[in-house]
Amino acid sequence: MKNLAKILTKLKNEIFVVTFIKRTTGEIRTMKCRKGVKKHLVGSGSAYDAKDYNLLVVWDIDIYNKLVADGATNEEAGPKSYRSIPLEMILKVSVNGKTHEIREPVLKTYRAVWTNGNVEIKGLTEEHAIANLKNEGMFKSKPRNLELTVIHEQSYKVS
Repeated sequence: MKNLAKILTKLKNEIFVVTFIKRTTGEIRTMKCRKGVKKHLVGSGSAYDAKDYNLLVVWDIDIYNKLVADGATNEEAGPKSYRSIPLEMILKVSVNGKTHEIREPVLKTYRAVWTNGNVEIKGLTEEHAIANLKNEGMFKSKPRNLELTVIHEQSYKVS
């Protein structure tokens, strides 16, 4: 992660591409973005400090372009183009033609145990495993007594 911190610190206003795992769904996403865009901030900015949640706040260029292409004005599209990326989920960063591989994703098999169930489920993150349990109809909302234990890990190749 020191390598990642060094790369992100050097970025000023350059456009870069980041590939990361979404915490909630486990989806691997690639985003073209910029760091430090302040032009479209509304009010006093965010209601929370992104650093407290280990997040990198960026401005998503493709989202902005899509919103404008769909008829939004600059004033409407700009503020809706901010995104937060979990730092620990970043897989690679490409800037100025150079790609920096940060880490490979790992697909984990979890043992999920709660009052009404005991199953194995796969996920790239705990949140992803929980979403998979919900999608398979195991429960509608996360049970309070849910315990997840990693029982197997394997490399997950990103195409």
